[in-house]
Amino acid sequence: MFVFVFTAVLCMSESLKAQQANDKVYNSVDKFPEYPGGMDQFFKFLGQHMHYPPGKKEHGRVLIQFIIEKDGTMSNFTIKHEFKEGYGQAAIDALSQCPKWTPGTKNGTPVRTAFTVPVQFS
Repeated sequence: MFVFVFTAVLCMSESLKAQQANDKVYNSVDKFPEYPGGMDQFFKFLGQHMHYPPGKKEHGRVLIQFIIEKDGTMSNFTIKHEFKEGYGQAAIDALSQCPKWTPGTKNGTPVRTAFTVPVQFS
């Protein structure tokens, strides 16, 4: 009985390690994620989809961090810097409309990659 329980716990532990490795977010990868058409097209897209927060028209910059998932979708948006309340969420609203990216890779395999972008309101 003890051998069976120990084996089951060991298998669960290995499964958990594999899941954690699968969920790891990388800051450094062999090949960084790419937006379709490059970063110029990314910022053009943002410019076309950005809207000021309701009733506001101030100029400034926000920093938004997000994850490019293995399938190229964006997730886990975080406001890292916001010059005035509401502008970070406005940037996230625009970013959440982006098409899929080409994911970052490590050792030739797509991985979850952290990405931070400045978004300028001007």
